Amino acid sequence: KLPPQELSDFLCQTVLVKGTAAMGTILFFTFEGVSCFISQASLDNGQCLNTSIASVVLSGYVVILTTLSACNKAVPMSVQREMAWELASIASLKGLKWWQRIQGGFMIITAIISLFLLSWLGIEADENSTVFNVGMMGLGSILFAGVINMTMLVRTRNEHERNLTSTKLPPTQRSARGFSASDIEENAIGLALV
Repeated sequence: KLPPQELSDFLCQTVLVKGTAAMGTILFFTFEGVSCFISQASLDNGQCLNTSIASVVLSGYVVILTTLSACNKAVPMSVQREMAWELASIASLKGLKWWQRIQGGFMIITAIISLFLLSWLGIEADENSTVFNVGMMGLGSILFAGVINMTMLVRTRNEHERNLTSTKLPPTQRSARGFSASDIEENAIGLALV
């Protein structure tokens, strides 16, 4: 559970503001595909297929990133601080945790692929399977980054809860409290539904 102030910030900033910004971006990508079909005056024209594929894949990236951002903000502030990346660590690549390096690598791959797909928006060229294949590689990359993020988020949240509970339990019961894979799975499903 989030404290009332953090819940208010989550609903206003994360859900309302970021959700609206994401919808605007998705609409932009959608209008790129629609404008291509309108300019060609045909829905069965293969020249607009590349633009349509690029816009759908880019919209998928935006949805996944917005969902991950919302999940990261749906936990207490103490967990958010532990999960945060420091700019100095990113710039020097020192002090990053192992999972942050892997997740960062997947996000760099996704960013490069996004730039490639953005370059295909509005290009009226013959159908090219490269756009679809590269888009699916980026989708796989962003999904791997998301799985790493959610796993570490749930693990960090469970460790914080366990630390809070162990400090409240009498000394004889502190060692009996364990950490199981079912806790991760149960909380990952709950976070995914958020």
